[in-house]
Amino acid sequence: MYRATLRHQIREWLDTITARHHQEWLVVHVTHNGRGAAKFYQRKGTVVDKIKADFNVGKRDRCIQVVQGASADDPTAWAEFLTKVKEGVVATFDTNVGLYEENVRKADSQRQLEGWQFLPFFRQKVRPSFSLLVVVLELQD
Repeated sequence: MYRATLRHQIREWLDTITARHHQEWLVVHVTHNGRGAAKFYQRKGTVVDKIKADFNVGKRDRCIQVVQGASADDPTAWAEFLTKVKEGVVATFDTNVGLYEENVRKADSQRQLEGWQFLPFFRQKVRPSFSLLVVVLELQD
């Protein structure tokens, strides 16, 4: 079932996500009470193993399995998921900060060119700082 339908659906979704620049993604396989976990004498790999083989790129592990117990509120079941989401947010933030710094350096290096104006440069330099301040203030609430 995985190779016939789900793999194609995940591939289409992933193509949509990667078409946008600077997007993070994570494939989460949710099972209940340990179903779907690997068995000792099982010849074929589990669905999670197949997903990892098909979609993990490079050194980053972008495919995880969440095993829910009897309670959906079990914090241990979602710990790896939350860790991966935090890693994705930090990676995206770092990438965007790097792009911002590169754009500011490029604008700063054009100071000597004719027609350079301070106000657009200042706006470009201050706008992300103001946006970050708003996000930090919202997170504190």
